[in-house]
Amino acid sequence: MKETIKKLYWKIKKIFGQIVILLLIGFALYWVGTHLNSLNEYVNMKWVKSIFIVCLILYFILFLNTISSFINSNLLHVYNAADSKNLSTLNKKRKYYWFKSLKQLSSSKKQKLYNKENISLRLEQYFQANKYIQISHNEATSIYEKDVPFYNFRLKKKKHRIFFIYKSLLNILIVDHLLTETESFIKQKTVNKPISQNIIIFITDMNNEEEILSAGTGIVNYLSAASTGYLYPIFIDTNYGHIFYPQDNSLMPWYKRISIKFKIIQIKKQLINTNINSTNLNHQQNKDSIVYSQEQDLTNKT
Repeated sequence: MKETIKKLYWKIKKIFGQIVILLLIGFALYWVGTHLNSLNEYVNMKWVKSIFIVCLILYFILFLNTISSFINSNLLHVYNAADSKNLSTLNKKRKYYWFKSLKQLSSSKKQKLYNKENISLRLEQYFQANKYIQISHNEATSIYEKDVPFYNFRLKKKKHRIFFIYKSLLNILIVDHLLTETESFIKQKTVNKPISQNIIIFITDMNNEEEILSAGTGIVNYLSAASTGYLYPIFIDTNYGHIFYPQDNSLMPWYKRISIKFKIIQIKKQLINTNINSTNLNHQQNKDSIVYSQEQDLTNKT
C-alpha cells in the first residue's frame, strides 16, 4: 500500500511538472511569435526564423509525448501472471508483437529465418549499426556500451548500455530476480561510469506460450524510474513473435521516453529483417573488442 501511494505521488508530481513546463514554454513561444514580425532587423536574419521553427517542432513533439503519457497512464492494466484471462488479454495486444504472423509460418520456414541464432544476429547487427561495443560476453550474457555526447556534474562522459541475455527458460520469478540483480549492478557502477540509458534485452526460444506470457507480465508491469537507473527491460520470444516492454514509462524524463519509443520501433523492424551478414558482424565485433581492450589498457596505465 505504501509503495502504491509513493508511485501515485511521483506520477502526480511528474504530470503537474510537465503541465507547468508545457504552459511556460508555450507562452514563451507565443510571445516570441507575436513580437517577431515587429523586430525587422532580426526577422531578416534567416537563422532566427530557423531557430524559432525548430523550437516549435520540439514543442510539438513534447506536447504529443505528454498527451500520450496521460492517455497511457489512464489505460494501464496490472497483469496477473497467474490469471489466464489476464494472459489472454495480454496475448491480444498487437503492440506486444514484433511479428504477429510468426506462429502461422511453417515450422521449417520459422526455423530457417527466425530461429534464436538468427534473431540474436539481427539484434547484434542493430547494436553494431548504432555504434555499440561489446565489453563483456559469456555463454548467455553480453554487455554493450557506447559513448554519447553528454557529461555528468563531474565532467565524466556518459554512456548508453545494453544488457543482452538469452534464457531457455524464463518465468516471472526469474525475470524479477534478473531485473533486481541488474539494478544492483547499475547502482554499483554509476559512480565510476555514468550511464544515461540502461536497456536489458531478454531473448528466449521457449515453446510454451503461456509461460512466455506469464514471464512477459513481469516486464509489462515493470516501472522504470530514477531509483532503478531508468532500466528499461525488453523481452523477445522467437517462437510466437512477442516483444514485451513496460507499459508505464511516466516516471522517465520526456526525452528518454521519446528515445526509447524510437528504439522499440527500430528493434521491431530489425527483428523482421532477414538480411544477415554474420561474417562482417563477427569481424566487426572482434575489431571492437580489440579497440576497447586497447582503450582500457591505456586508461589503466594513465
